[in-house]
Amino acid sequence: MEKMLAEGVTERERNEWDANHNRGEHLATVFGWNKPFSKWPSLTLLHQRLKKEFAAYASQEEFIRLVNFANAMVVYYFPGVAIRFQNKVEEWIKRSNGEKVPHFGYFDNYCWNACFRDQPRVQCKPHTDHKNVVGVCVVIVYEKPNCNFDHKMRSWLVIWDAGIIVEAPPWTALIYPSSLFLHFNIDIQDIDILTLDGDDVPSLDEKEKWQQSSKEGRGSIVFFNQASMFHIETGEVTLTEAKAEGLPSERDFSADFTYLFPSAHVSSTFNTTSTSATTASTSTSATSATITTAPLLAKID
Repeated sequence: MEKMLAEGVTERERNEWDANHNRGEHLATVFGWNKPFSKWPSLTLLHQRLKKEFAAYASQEEFIRLVNFANAMVVYYFPGVAIRFQNKVEEWIKRSNGEKVPHFGYFDNYCWNACFRDQPRVQCKPHTDHKNVVGVCVVIVYEKPNCNFDHKMRSWLVIWDAGIIVEAPPWTALIYPSSLFLHFNIDIQDIDILTLDGDDVPSLDEKEKWQQSSKEGRGSIVFFNQASMFHIETGEVTLTEAKAEGLPSERDFSADFTYLFPSAHVSSTFNTTSTSATTASTSTSATSATITTAPLLAKID
C-alpha cells in the first residue's frame, strides 16, 4: 500500500500535506465515496487516480478480513451506530440504483495514515474529526516490516474529553466517536508513567533506557464516515433540498447520543464464519433490531 501511495501521490500533494500538518506530520490519504459540497457522492480524487491499483489491493484476503473485522466490532460494541450506518448504506444504494455501494462495509471512507519518505511514524496532533458523523470511527495501528516500534512507550492514544490514555499495539482496533472527542498521540515517557513487565520496580535507569526506545515504523488505518453522507437521513440528498421541501434539517443531538451510545448493558451475538458477511442480533434499552449486512465488499472498483 505504501509503495502504491509513494508512486501515486504527486509532489504537489505531498508538499500541500507537508505544509498543512493539521493532524500530524504524516501523509493522510483517503479512499472511497466523497461528498463535501456536491449533491451526489463521487470517489475521492486519489481513489479515482489509483482506481485499478486500489482495486487490486482491496481484493486481497487480508484486506477483506480487516474490513470485516472493523465492521463486526462496530456491530458488537455499538449496535445503535451499526443500525444508523446500515440505514445510510441501504438508502444510498436505493437512491443510486445500486451504484453507491460502500467499499468498506458500513464505512464510506478508508484513510491510510502512511509513514514514508522521511517520516518515521504517524503521530497525531490534538484534533477532532468535526466533519465526521456522530457515530464511531475504527482506528487500527500497523507496524512496517523490519521495524521495532515500541508501542509500550510510544504513540499512546489520548482521548482528552474522557480523561484516558490508552496503549495502541499493532493490529488492535480502537473504536470511539472521533467527531466528538479531542484526541491525539503522546509518548508516555514524556509524562511520569512507566510500563513494566511482571513485578519489576520502576527506576530512573529504566526511564532513561526507554527514552531511547524505537519510534520507527508506526502507521495507522482509519475507517470513518463523513457527515455529509448522512444528509440523506432527511429524506433528500442535501440539506438545501430538505429545507426547500419543508423537511427537518437538524437532528436532536441528545436523542442521537442516547440511541447510539446507550449506557445499558448490551447483549450481542454475531456470526463471523464467513469473510463476506456479518450477521448480528442486538437488543438494548435504546435499540431493538436485527442487523444484517449483505457482502461487506459487495463492490470493489
